[in-house]
Amino acid sequence: MKKIIIKTQEELDKLPKSFSKPVKIIIANNRLIIRHKIENATIEVDGQDVILRGNANVILRNKSKATLYDSSQAILLDNAIAELYHNSKSILYNKSQAKLYDKSQAELYHDSQAELHDQSFAKLKDKSRSILTDTSSALLFDMSESKLYNSSQAELYDNSFAKTYDKSQIKLFNNSKARLYNDSYAKLYNNAKSTSFDNSILETYDNSNASMFNRSKAILYNNSKVILCEQARAELWDNSKAILYDNSSAMLHMNSAGIIYSQDAFAEKYQQARITKLYGRSHKNIIKKYCRLLEKTKDGRYIIYKVINPETNYDFDTMELKYEIGKIVRTIPDFYYISIFYPFPELAYRYEGKILRCAAKSKDIYFFEGDLIRIRCKEVEVIGEYK
Repeated sequence: MKKIIIKTQEELDKLPKSFSKPVKIIIANNRLIIRHKIENATIEVDGQDVILRGNANVILRNKSKATLYDSSQAILLDNAIAELYHNSKSILYNKSQAKLYDKSQAELYHDSQAELHDQSFAKLKDKSRSILTDTSSALLFDMSESKLYNSSQAELYDNSFAKTYDKSQIKLFNNSKARLYNDSYAKLYNNAKSTSFDNSILETYDNSNASMFNRSKAILYNNSKVILCEQARAELWDNSKAILYDNSSAMLHMNSAGIIYSQDAFAEKYQQARITKLYGRSHKNIIKKYCRLLEKTKDGRYIIYKVINPETNYDFDTMELKYEIGKIVRTIPDFYYISIFYPFPELAYRYEGKILRCAAKSKDIYFFEGDLIRIRCKEVEVIGEYK
């Protein structure tokens, strides 16, 4: 294939609008303006800073930078960077970055990143990341991550993760996870998980799990599970389950079930729904009841959960106990009363960090007085990370 190296704007403007045979045009200087697409030609930018207009179409390589206007398009490779305006489009690979405005669109792969404004749209794959504002929207796949603001929208698949603020809306599928704040709204399907705060609202289906705090609300269907804390509220249908703490409340319908751990929590039951009250019981009875709900190891120990600093593997409570997979951790007496574990992973989701699955014997488990959310434990074995 013939190569044409362009170093000046004059050389670029003199190129024909089409070639009879395929050619590669290499932009070898900064701040050139590419005004239109050239038929039968591939335009590549190698480490330069360019502007795209009209229907221009380029490939950006090696930390190149581009500003796209009108209906221009770009493919970004190797840490390239772009800003998109006016319905322009781009595809990002290999840790490339883009900012999108004015209903622009992007597809992200391989740890790429994007910031979306003004009703822009992005599709994220391969652990890509994005920030959405101004009613922008995104589809996330393959463990991608996103933060949503200002009524933005997203659908998450394949273990993707999102944080939502400001009335943003999301749908979660296939083990995806989310943290909701500020009147956000979410629908959960297929084992999705969420932690909600403030006045967020949830609808959960298909074995999804939720933990709720502040004044968040939820409606649960199809074997979903929710843990309610503070003043959270939920309505349960089908075979859904709720665990209630603090001043939370729930309405249980059909074959749903609720377990109440606080005398200030409240639940109403209808049809065949069931309510179990555990507060006010002796520690021995509480442990017995709790253990019925906990996952067990093959050797009969119970699974509890610990939140640690993901960078250091030390716990947040003492900052001196290190938790590593496969190791046994013994809580020394000075730290016994402040080293905190959780009976369910949904409770651990309230705190941002790495969540570990730990195995403990029932004789080593003890609850804080008057507090059934937190657990003290003398000895645990770290058996894996909870994801």
